[in-house]
Amino acid sequence: MHYIAVAENAHDSCITIANDCNIILHLEIERFFNHKRYRFNKSSTLFSIISLLIHELKINDNITFIISRHNGEKLYPEIIEYIYRNFPKSQIEEVQHLDCHASFCYLTNFDDALVLAMDGGGDYRIPLHKANSFIYHYKDKKLNFIESPFNQGFDGFDGKLWAIIAYKLFNDVNAAGKVMGLAAYGEFSEQYKEVFLNNKFSHLGWVFDRESLDRLCSYLDVQTPHDAASLAFTLQKMYTENLISTLQNYRHYSDNLVLTGGCALNVIANTKLGEALGYKNIYVPSCPGDEGQSLGALLYYFSSQNKKMPITNLPYLGRGIENSPISDSIYKKLTELMLNGKVVAWHMGRSETGPRALGHRSLLAIPTTMELKTIVSEKIKKREWFRPVAPVVLEEYASDWFDVQYSSPYMSFTAKAKPKTKELAPAIVHADGTSRIQTLSRSHNPELHELISRIYEINGIPILMNTSLNCAGFPICDTEEHSQNFFVSTDVHILNINGKVYIK
Repeated sequence: MHYIAVAENAHDSCITIANDCNIILHLEIERFFNHKRYRFNKSSTLFSIISLLIHELKINDNITFIISRHNGEKLYPEIIEYIYRNFPKSQIEEVQHLDCHASFCYLTNFDDALVLAMDGGGDYRIPLHKANSFIYHYKDKKLNFIESPFNQGFDGFDGKLWAIIAYKLFNDVNAAGKVMGLAAYGEFSEQYKEVFLNNKFSHLGWVFDRESLDRLCSYLDVQTPHDAASLAFTLQKMYTENLISTLQNYRHYSDNLVLTGGCALNVIANTKLGEALGYKNIYVPSCPGDEGQSLGALLYYFSSQNKKMPITNLPYLGRGIENSPISDSIYKKLTELMLNGKVVAWHMGRSETGPRALGHRSLLAIPTTMELKTIVSEKIKKREWFRPVAPVVLEEYASDWFDVQYSSPYMSFTAKAKPKTKELAPAIVHADGTSRIQTLSRSHNPELHELISRIYEINGIPILMNTSLNCAGFPICDTEEHSQNFFVSTDVHILNINGKVYIK
């Protein structure tokens, strides 16, 4: 039996394919078309990709199709017709949007956990209210819905508000990450606080057209770059405080917390939530947003059928070949070049699942100078000056360089940089003194661990700059061809593809 889970979504369409034992492939469609946050705008496009994948993976027609959808929405008739016409032995199952997000709890080793699924979309599980956030209790390998925390006054402070502020500051509803980065340069504003607490913002409704966005943004007076940063800071602070006060009401359920949905990409809130409420463990998957919807749908279905969960090797579920060994001479050459300030485009094995570079499609450089950070972030990637560059740090040395609260293999938390980190690795320390760290174990990524270890033996710093292998506005490179095109078209110095190195 094979399983094909599909999530069209309003953005970030994706497909996951599995058999009874393993996740075979998770494909973020933006990478297939090299179009950031791509969504299926035509059913025919979806059908073509499914047919292509079935052919390439040699899947028979005994398939269960699992479709993610918002509760209250019906499946498009053309999807049903396509499946039953081409795969008459197949069956179709449906999973609600926020249940898909929440189902990443099945990948944890927790006996129980509180689960918060929150984004800018939602479901009509509560009559007459389309909620953007749901609370669940995961216990005895079952996911039990509790309620929508809008009952606790939380409505409004969710992913939709972030989208509105992103539109105000960057003319892009999908630029919440930029808002988070800019916040470090601002200060709290009572003026913006009053606007956020205004009824126009506390109950945002559901329409997301340009006229509504412009109307809401007209209440926000932003005249200077400092105003923009302070708007971002005020949003981050109020969002985080509201999240903490809301989840305090559910703290008694468990010492373990699972955060999913697009809002779980807010590393500042994730970290402060753990500090304030003292959770023993917090799990955030590598793909908590809509880019992981189809995988979540598949996990939910397996649980609903009391099936054993398929082996899911997060985060490396994308396209690509299995890792090839890197020779000693290549490691030596890369170490020498990087210590001399060269930037490496690092392409290894199967691509990461999720929006962050996690060591298979990464731009890597030593973190010792701000000049090199500028080269990586602004000259090569064409990003704005205020955006931070994250570090990847050897897990065994992480606590020597950062105040680490939780393991962070997927860049899900921030950590305060210690004084020696600010001195010796300034390129990965943001304006607020923190870093969005990736903690790297040898078992998780032996090739990158070996490279960093060799550099550490020479310069005493177990850290590299690690940012995604793409230019601003484009998806992370997926195939070898994508990485080769990136190498040719940018100022990056070195390209490594599975141990084969190209040097300009």
